[in-house]
Amino acid sequence: MNFSDGQRSGAMAVLIVALTFYGGTLLSQQWPSLLREVPWGKQGTRTAAIEIALGSHHDGVYFVTTPEELATVLRHTGLSERLPAPLRQELYLLRKNAYRVSLAGEVMTLGSLFAASSLTLGLTVDLNSASLQDLILIPGIGEKTATAIVTYREKQGPFRDLSDLKQVPGIGNARLRRFSAYLQVDNF
Repeated sequence: MNFSDGQRSGAMAVLIVALTFYGGTLLSQQWPSLLREVPWGKQGTRTAAIEIALGSHHDGVYFVTTPEELATVLRHTGLSERLPAPLRQELYLLRKNAYRVSLAGEVMTLGSLFAASSLTLGLTVDLNSASLQDLILIPGIGEKTATAIVTYREKQGPFRDLSDLKQVPGIGNARLRRFSAYLQVDNF
């Protein structure tokens, strides 16, 4: 049986596509918790985003819901031994919805994910730690309202609940409903 050049090229293309699909299937089964779909807007109460920013090929944002998934991410990124014990213990508590592991010189630090990154990922921003610039990024909060929130927080102390925002001049029920989906209050 003789095959034309076109038939051989077509068969080769089908073979390459099939092998690519098969390889992708094997890869996704090998690392299921690391290659999961990004949970845009459906994080749930226990999903945490952890940004690794250490200047390595493992840098990125990882989503975890359990300490076991966190352990997998730490092993995958090489942080299970490198991350200092106090920082590792804080991270395992998963008390926040967003963390950032980075280097300050030679010192590894654990902090909050930048507000712009949190909002881009569909995560909320902590009302008590948000700066004026962070608050301005939130839809429905302009510079004037952000200034009023920061001023109120400096005078009255941290907010205990999002409903406390109604005490800030210019914020009523309607405005609070507009931007409350972007905010949270960390209580710890």
